Amino acid sequence: MAKAKFLITMAFFLRFRCQSSESSYPAAARAITFDDLPAHGPHPPTISSLQIIQSILATLQRKKLPPAYGFINGVRTEESPETLDVLRAWRTAGQPLANHTWSHPDFNDTTASQFIANIEANQPLLRTLMPAPSDDWHWLRYPYLNEGDTLEKHRAVRT
Repeated sequence: MAKAKFLITMAFFLRFRCQSSESSYPAAARAITFDDLPAHGPHPPTISSLQIIQSILATLQRKKLPPAYGFINGVRTEESPETLDVLRAWRTAGQPLANHTWSHPDFNDTTASQFIANIEANQPLLRTLMPAPSDDWHWLRYPYLNEGDTLEKHRAVRT
């Protein structure tokens, strides 16, 4: 049910955003992003994660939207190796990937060194899926948008 609500919300967002041709941001500053690829939560048994991604990718292409970054959690590919097909489909469609940490920890609940290690654990998968010259995967989205519960932790990861 949560996945269905997400898809409905995403479809509404894409439709609304695509109908608006005016923007106060320059084209280079606009971005569409998707968190928690290749899979996030349960979905109806009659539809696969790959089918969901293919539908999203078709919408992005049909609406001629700029590249959409997929922020990945590599642990999902270890838990369910078939989800690698989701990430491959994303890349085949020309969409970039970026880092959302290996296992989606809450930075507020870990040390800076543990969090950095979790970021670094995701990098081999990103390098494989986004090889040079299109290796622009060096973007990070903090899980839960938590950038650290202390200034020291925040600075340690930013550094």
